[in-house]
Amino acid sequence: MLMADRKQAIDWAAIEHDFRNGSMSLREMAKWYGVSDGAIRKRAKSGGWERAARPESTHRAPASTNAAGGSPRTALTAAAASPVAIIGRGRNLVLRLLDELEATTCNIGELDAFIVQATGGDQAKQCEALRQATSLKQRSDVLRALALAAKTLSEAGPQVGKKEERNQAAQEVVEAGGIYAPRRGPRLAVDNS
Repeated sequence: MLMADRKQAIDWAAIEHDFRNGSMSLREMAKWYGVSDGAIRKRAKSGGWERAARPESTHRAPASTNAAGGSPRTALTAAAASPVAIIGRGRNLVLRLLDELEATTCNIGELDAFIVQATGGDQAKQCEALRQATSLKQRSDVLRALALAAKTLSEAGPQVGKKEERNQAAQEVVEAGGIYAPRRGPRLAVDNS
């Protein structure tokens, strides 16, 4: 017999565990364990397995364990894996990192004093390494990387068409006080004052 002809042993204990927990649908379990959903139904009926009540949402990560490692499997939900959600999370992360960089830059004197206090002034190598980590060069490199990430995320986002741009402009007018609000003065190309 060839290696390809050998069948894998079916882990019925894990299938029963997943069936009783109700973490996956029968078809998902069948695909995961490499058996037919009919075989799972038949085994559940003959074994008297009771299915747990399923939650409303069908898009959640299965909480079962796999047969090989025993570690929980995790999967992204469809909403969290959508490109728009990923781009939004990336933008939020860039903004948080930018806030962190700003806090570091604003408190650089305090950080320097803390470095001297933490190293006691006698550990020159450690003190120099910590100062280099908060140096202007490092902070500017971080800023450059964050700017590139923000640019990449903005380019990766869905492109807004002309219709959406008009709707957004109209919404801004409404939020500014409506169409009867006093208008701003004209924009001058040259300041004559």
